[in-house]
Amino acid sequence: MKVWKIYVKLQLAIFLLLLLAGCWGHREITFSMYATSIGIDYKEDEYILYAQMLNFGNIGKLEGQSLEKKPIVIGTARGKTLTDAVFMLYRSEQIPVFWGHVTSVVFTKEALQRVNFLELSDSLSRYYAIRYNVWAYGTESSIEELFNLSPFFGMSPYESILMSPLDTYRQYSDIRPIYMFRFIANYLEPGRTAGLPQLTTNRTTWMEGGKESTQMMLGGEYFFHESQYKGKLGYEEGCGKRYLDKKMNRVPLTIYQGQEPVMTLVLHVQDYKVNHTVKNGNVIYDLKLTVKGLIDEMGENVTHSFIKNEIIKKMKKEIQSTFDKGLEISADVYNLNDTVYRYDHKTWQTYLKGKPPETTMQLGKIDIDVVIINSGKYKNRKNE
Repeated sequence: MKVWKIYVKLQLAIFLLLLLAGCWGHREITFSMYATSIGIDYKEDEYILYAQMLNFGNIGKLEGQSLEKKPIVIGTARGKTLTDAVFMLYRSEQIPVFWGHVTSVVFTKEALQRVNFLELSDSLSRYYAIRYNVWAYGTESSIEELFNLSPFFGMSPYESILMSPLDTYRQYSDIRPIYMFRFIANYLEPGRTAGLPQLTTNRTTWMEGGKESTQMMLGGEYFFHESQYKGKLGYEEGCGKRYLDKKMNRVPLTIYQGQEPVMTLVLHVQDYKVNHTVKNGNVIYDLKLTVKGLIDEMGENVTHSFIKNEIIKKMKKEIQSTFDKGLEISADVYNLNDTVYRYDHKTWQTYLKGKPPETTMQLGKIDIDVVIINSGKYKNRKNE
């Protein structure tokens, strides 16, 4: 009797095991290629697709193992549409490509000027594996060169500005990186000007192992309004834009006495407000900023009032200069018109809608409140 019960239980257990789902279609991680960045160019009425593939062996390692630099694989294909280019890439793949790890998209300047981003974003969004929160950049450099660059010490490109820009931005908040979905949202908003960071290379700052080490950096910004490409501001031309970014955390500013630098501070924009008035058919914007500063380096003992006045003077100059440079390319780089579009729509329709910013916008008063919150270890300059 006991033997019969054991037999029945065994048969029941086998039957239940057969009902369990199994990993019948499972593939080992080494038998797939993982696309991590996409590059898009447009020449001769064709899309040129670049796909960066990484070996995850240089991302994770066992304790005690040293990092071994793995080669980066880049696929390139052309097509009349982006999907055509993808399937041309598939024709010569040796291992299936998985798109779920794509972290960034880079567009050449030619693509920025000629590609319709509505169509492009639709194509990218239809790939179910590609996430919405991918970083977006424009570039005038070679995409192949950018995709072949790696950070120091043999670390994975996942640690580079291309795929992890926020750590660098928190340490030096000059040009703010942007997710693709936020860029598209700004691109579609009638009252906004969409900005796209420019990704470029630096060949002069770093050396590794006694050899020149080329690294990526952000070198400017491209601007779009009403679905039209407006132009680009270089790094120096756009330096005032960082002061109207509430997430700006750390920006250095050096003040001078005559021709000699006397102090370098690290600034943090605490808050800013925008007010507008209409005069003679123009919308005039007044800005009010609250800025906190940390003295990082002091060359000479100077008064507190001198420090504040020099900070205010230099900030006003940079803010005005960037505003003027933006108007030269018919772009509202500070998105000042957005406040009118949202909160005073009648004024926006009357004075701003469909009209070039250079004929409708003016910058009025710039009121800056500077608070020096820390002077470092020393209140005055250290005695030599």
